[in-house]
This record gives sequence, structure tokens and C-alpha cells, in this order.
Amino acid sequence: MLKKIVLTLGLILLGLAALTVMGGNRIAEDAGELFKQNPVVLEHLGGVQAVELDFMATVNAETRETRVLRVFGPKGKGEVVAEFSTTGDKIDGLVSGRLILESGAEHDLLP
Repeated sequence: MLKKIVLTLGLILLGLAALTVMGGNRIAEDAGELFKQNPVVLEHLGGVQAVELDFMATVNAETRETRVLRVFGPKGKGEVVAEFSTTGDKIDGLVSGRLILESGAEHDLLP
């Protein structure tokens, strides 16, 4: 009986982890499309090669709406701390955000 309970709990946790990863990938993909058009990202990173959601930093962010993403480009990498507008489960705009470069320099993503 204990074996079945442990197995069931394990499967539930595995399912939750998979949903979290899939949700994080969707956020990263949608945000990446916005960042590819952002002049600040283009100037400082040279474009966007990859975007990853920093799940732990997002969980520990100041507000529930804040997302923290690692952005990689040909000229370097940085962290974007941002809030997005959404339609349903799709990100469709940037409400606020800043790019933090490896050097520690910060740049607002919106004029």
C-alpha cells in the first residue's frame, strides 16, 4: 500500500514538473519574439539566440507578475526582469522591463 502511495505521489510531482517546464518554455518563446524586436536588446546583445525562464528568480521576484529570463545573444548575455501583457496564455506585449548585463549595467527596455 505504501509503495502505491509513494509511486502515485512521485507521478503527480513528475507531472507538475513537466507542466512547469512546458509553461516556462512557452513564456521564454513568447518573450524571445518580443526581445528580437527590442532595440535595447539588439544594441547590447546583438540579437536573440536563446531565452530561458529563470524559474527560481521568477518565484522570488518582487511581484507575481514579474518574470525573470536569461537572454543570450551573439554579443553576450543578460537577464531581463519584466512584466508582460497577455491575451489568454500568450504574451503579447511588454509592460515594463530592464536588461541587466553581465557587467551589472542596467538598461530600460521601454523608452
